[in-house]
Amino acid sequence: MTTRPNPFATTTAGALLVVRRRARADRGLVLGSLLLVVVTCFLALSGPRLLASAVDAGARDAVERAGTGADLVAELPSTVTTAGIRYQADAASLLRAAGHDMSDALPHEIAPVAGAPVTGFVADARLLTHPGSAVAAGLAWWSTLADTGMTWVEGAGPGPSPVLPDRSDLGPGEEMPTQLVEVAISRDNAESLELHVGDHLPMLRGSSQTVEAVVVGIFEPSDTTDPVWDVTTGLLRAGTTAGTQVIPRVGLVLSDTSLPDAIAATASETQRAWVRFPVVADGFAGAEAPALANALSRVAADPSPLLTSYGVPGIRTELTTVLAEYGERLRGVYAQAYLVLTGVVAVGALSLLLAGRLVVERRRQVLAAERARGASVAWVALTLAGESVPLAALGLGLGALAASAVAPGTAWVWGPGVAVAVAASLAVPVGGALLVARAWTGRQLPANKRDRERLANRERGRRLVAEAGVVVLALGAAAAVRGRGLLQSQTQQVDLLLVATPALLAAAGTVVVVRALPPVMRLVGGLTTRSRGIVPVVAAARAARSHGTGLPLLSLAISLALVVFSGSVAASVAEGQVRAADQRVGADVRIDGTLPDGLAAQLRAAPGVDAAAAGLRTPGRTFNLNSGQKVTLLAVEAAELDPILARHDERYAGELQQLAPQDPGAAPRALVSPGLLDAVHSIGASVFGGNGFIDLDVVGTTDLAAAGEQLVIVDLDVFAAAGTDLTVPDMLWVDGPGAVDAVDAAQLDDEAGLTVSDREQWLADIHASPLTTGMLDLLRVAAVVLALLASVALALTVVATAPERGRTLSALRTLGLDGRLARRITIGELLPLSLAALVAGGAIGIGLPRVLGDALGLGSLTGELRAAPATFSATSLALATGAMLLALVVSVGVEAVVRRRDRLGDVLRVGER
Repeated sequence: MTTRPNPFATTTAGALLVVRRRARADRGLVLGSLLLVVVTCFLALSGPRLLASAVDAGARDAVERAGTGADLVAELPSTVTTAGIRYQADAASLLRAAGHDMSDALPHEIAPVAGAPVTGFVADARLLTHPGSAVAAGLAWWSTLADTGMTWVEGAGPGPSPVLPDRSDLGPGEEMPTQLVEVAISRDNAESLELHVGDHLPMLRGSSQTVEAVVVGIFEPSDTTDPVWDVTTGLLRAGTTAGTQVIPRVGLVLSDTSLPDAIAATASETQRAWVRFPVVADGFAGAEAPALANALSRVAADPSPLLTSYGVPGIRTELTTVLAEYGERLRGVYAQAYLVLTGVVAVGALSLLLAGRLVVERRRQVLAAERARGASVAWVALTLAGESVPLAALGLGLGALAASAVAPGTAWVWGPGVAVAVAASLAVPVGGALLVARAWTGRQLPANKRDRERLANRERGRRLVAEAGVVVLALGAAAAVRGRGLLQSQTQQVDLLLVATPALLAAAGTVVVVRALPPVMRLVGGLTTRSRGIVPVVAAARAARSHGTGLPLLSLAISLALVVFSGSVAASVAEGQVRAADQRVGADVRIDGTLPDGLAAQLRAAPGVDAAAAGLRTPGRTFNLNSGQKVTLLAVEAAELDPILARHDERYAGELQQLAPQDPGAAPRALVSPGLLDAVHSIGASVFGGNGFIDLDVVGTTDLAAAGEQLVIVDLDVFAAAGTDLTVPDMLWVDGPGAVDAVDAAQLDDEAGLTVSDREQWLADIHASPLTTGMLDLLRVAAVVLALLASVALALTVVATAPERGRTLSALRTLGLDGRLARRITIGELLPLSLAALVAGGAIGIGLPRVLGDALGLGSLTGELRAAPATFSATSLALATGAMLLALVVSVGVEAVVRRRDRLGDVLRVGER
């Protein structure tokens, strides 16, 4: 009885022995492939880790730059507990307990980034420091007062005052004793107000009860930058109050024992108490930002979980806005970074496919012989996989080991590395299986020539349809991603449509070049026949007969396109940040807030100041009665602001000159955003000025509005004369080489409610942002890596075509061809492919930022109010060209050195290598 053979055993028989012999025979090629796998896996695994590290550092930097404004603050509704007792000896303990209760009730998303609670209290009052001289005072206490560094220059810390008796306990005609509140004051404030220990400061209040603050201590702070000194204005150095009546504002320090006296002595409406949770930026991860923002929004909308004995607090924090702005920047970073990282992985995988094709071509005769001797396609694929799969696994492991040293502590993203390992595992087995499968298909061609032509035409039609589909798909992807804009999802980091678009465009370009290259080469070949030398004729003939150029051309086109793209984006970001500084600040220095009287004139007269212009920005104004259209009204000193904007803002076209002085009584002239012109033409223009609607004479348009904003610009003085109540400017642009020094000399830091923005400092801050620097570094490194991968792809192409070219050159050597002419023929053969890839890749790289448009999110990364088109970088194109030429020259030189070992006698005897 005959035993039926096991199909699995017959398929795998001798496979391991064949694998070992092949690997030993081609050990140089195997080691080269392993090195390529290791490097590609390292790039695929380390890129996302570097990006994650930059994102985390950027999130921490954004939170740190926000300062105390990012802290979570819970405003207590009352400083008196539900017991209703006005004097509470344990008020400090009760406030501290409220802070700890809130800390325990924080949502789990917020708790890791919330520091220890700091409870604070401030009571506002007016005190007489000297007869006829009053100051606004803030009586301040905070729960970490005992840990705050201060040195007592004179006196000591505040203590308790005698408790006042109840009025019912007073005898007839007996007056209530004066309520005393012991306080401490900083040395600078004491010197400026001429106060000393023991001074009594009567409190001005609308009550018969007399209250006096007693100065019992004068202190010097150990660290003036400690955030606790921001509890109230003027704690260390006197400021001024905002409003029409400007008086000095100082802060006075209470203690745990004098806090109850301050609560009892001041009116409840002047008291504020809160619990502040400082945001701990250390360990903050960018991936946690969406969940944290959602948790903050929930707590702000419903703070009832933070209920204490004082009631339900009110929540305020700027962290939600900070995270939202950072998330917007992050979407732009993800769009650009993953596009480049995906390109690196794709080019690396294509290089591995080229290396696999080289291995298969080297073993073509061996594989064909095995197939002829009866080996199955599965056996051939299995033996090749037995070599490539361990090699890919080893390369992935070594690449991961090297990547572990990059950005330690960040999460692993295994997808790109696994994709590279899979490509390396399948490149040789699939290529070998296709080779042996085509060697004998079992299908016979028709004997009739017409039938053969019909089959060939059918095959060409299928290929044409497939190529046309690739082109249509690429154009559709480009149109879709351009029309859609930046991906508006914070939960999805990778925009698949965006990252696929460059590869699709490169594939479409490859199809076009592969179709156009043969006719062009035939034309060139016809022209070379007129030349007298042999080099142009042979090189053109070989280039025209070359086949299998699609894969190397695709690899070169993608890599070169992304080299140019990376350099262009990096240049666009650098230039865009300069434009953003001009747009955000508008001058060398801008001051925001209620401006002190005479400040503009003072700064105009300062040395080095070329111009200073005041303005008032009022968002949310109604444009035209009953229209529902909201605009931002900007009233400026047009004549003074015109030269400032002309110097700094590229969007400005001199339109403020149209707001020149006009006839008295005429409607104020105005500039509007283009989006308002339809309303102006149909119903006219008017804007709500506080006391009613004021008609406007629209004389032009302006592009100074931010994205999505409708802007109306009028002259400040003319608009004020029209009867509006919007007359007090809240912005001041100061320009000139001495603008910064002039503003510093004005000592505006002491003014309450003023914010000074320095253009150079703003630009330095955004340049130092970890997110920006990380992204730019990633783009520059990616450009260099892609240029090297392009060189590798071209080198692999040179090596793959070397055997066939060697046969031609060996035959020509018998006719007297020397090494110099052989090198020129090799360069001439490969030059069309290199030039075609450079032209296709360069064109795609230059056009890609313009095709993708807003989908790249350049404006979100640069900070521009209105993003400008991407800038072309000639340096990146030079890098791509240099990499191609260098790889071509080096590859041809190495091939020439190898062929120099061939002896002419062997060539004459054998005929070919």
